[in-house]
Amino acid sequence: MDRTIISTNNADRGNAHSEYLGPLAEQGMLGMLIMLALLWWASDMGFRLVQHFKATGNREQMLWALAVYLGLMTYFIHGVLNNYLDTDKASALFWGFLAILVAMDLQRKRQVNSAVSSAGG
Repeated sequence: MDRTIISTNNADRGNAHSEYLGPLAEQGMLGMLIMLALLWWASDMGFRLVQHFKATGNREQMLWALAVYLGLMTYFIHGVLNNYLDTDKASALFWGFLAILVAMDLQRKRQVNSAVSSAGG
């Protein structure tokens, strides 16, 4: 029988080694759908930010948004084969990158709203 360091007969150690299959196994379809929704939401926000900063000519902000977005995407792609969100060292970077994208998106919304209000009134 093939065994690894984490193999047991009780099945009390180890996991699915995937950010998508782990929630599917532990929480059902809803868990995996939540993970996929997080992927979609982060991708949508990342694309929107890069396009906005590119259109406004803010190259520095565009590069920051692109770097943070690509950092997140490497994690999402790597998440097919492994999962690290249950470890504090990797999850801090993941949630930190998401927080940076959200802060940049809030900044973008403020810029758009102030441009609309100054043009309208």
